[in-house]
Amino acid sequence: AASHYNDQGKTIDQYPIGRFIQDGILISLEGLEPEQTIEKAQLEKFLADVPKGGVIALRTGWDRYWGQEQYLHHPFVSPEAAEMLAWAGIGVLGFDALNVDSTIQGTQHAHNALLGKDILIVENLRGLDQLQTGVIHRFSFLPLSLSGLDGSPVRAVAWKKSLGRKS
Repeated sequence: AASHYNDQGKTIDQYPIGRFIQDGILISLEGLEPEQTIEKAQLEKFLADVPKGGVIALRTGWDRYWGQEQYLHHPFVSPEAAEMLAWAGIGVLGFDALNVDSTIQGTQHAHNALLGKDILIVENLRGLDQLQTGVIHRFSFLPLSLSGLDGSPVRAVAWKKSLGRKS
C-alpha cells in the first residue's frame, strides 16, 4: 500500500476490495541475470495491452530461488522503467521476486515511483509460469482485513479471462 513508503499514503484497509481484483497481463522476462535491471524498453511495448487501472505481472522465474541465498540477488525494475510504469495508468505491479527494487543495493526508486502514484505492489509471487503471455487474465490479490497496515499477505490467484458468449 502507499503508506509503505509515504506516511500520508493509504493503508491497506483504505482501498476498496475491487482494487485487488483486476484484469491484466503477464510479461515474461525469464533469462535475466542476478542484479540485472529490468529496462523501460523491455516493458513499454506491452503497455497498450494493459487495461486502465489493471495489472502487470512480471515473470522473471526468480521464484525458483525461494529460500536460497540467490533469491536476494534478484533482477529489479530500473528507475526509468519504474517512472514509465508509474505514468502508464496501471493499478498493480506484480513481481515474482523479493522486491521490485534491488534488495542488495537497497534502492527505493521503484517503490517511490509506483507507490507515489498509488500503484499497488505485490511481490514474492510464484507460479506465474502457469499463466499464458499475450492474453488478458483476471488477477486477485486479496489482502487480510487488517487496519492501519502498509501491506498484507495475500492469496494470489489468476485465471485466463474468457470472452462472454452471446446466445
